[in-house]
Amino acid sequence: MRRRWWVVVAGLAASAVACGTAPRIDTSSDERVAASLQEVRRSLPPERRPAFDEAVATVAFSRFGKDAVPEMAAGPTGFEARALEPLNGMTAHEVLTEARRIVAEREAAGTEERGATPP
Repeated sequence: MRRRWWVVVAGLAASAVACGTAPRIDTSSDERVAASLQEVRRSLPPERRPAFDEAVATVAFSRFGKDAVPEMAAGPTGFEARALEPLNGMTAHEVLTEARRIVAEREAAGTEERGATPP
């Protein structure tokens, strides 16, 4: 009986490790960005992919304010690298979570600017 217990525990541990290998975004090169974004996106159920796409944009452009337009016009290379930097190493779940945090932070800041309290 004791031996069976360890077999079950070892099996559960192996399952946990296998499930913990969610694909991550790699921004080390243009090719890796495209391939890893596609791999991460494919790891999601089809109904969650549009939310992931929106979350990627939210996280990527979160560090740029209204003054980003001149920077974008100056050339895409540096701008793209800076935009993708925060996504490096993230899983789909991490991107979605970070995007929710950013949106909530923006909504709180907008409420504070108007001087109103949230409903």
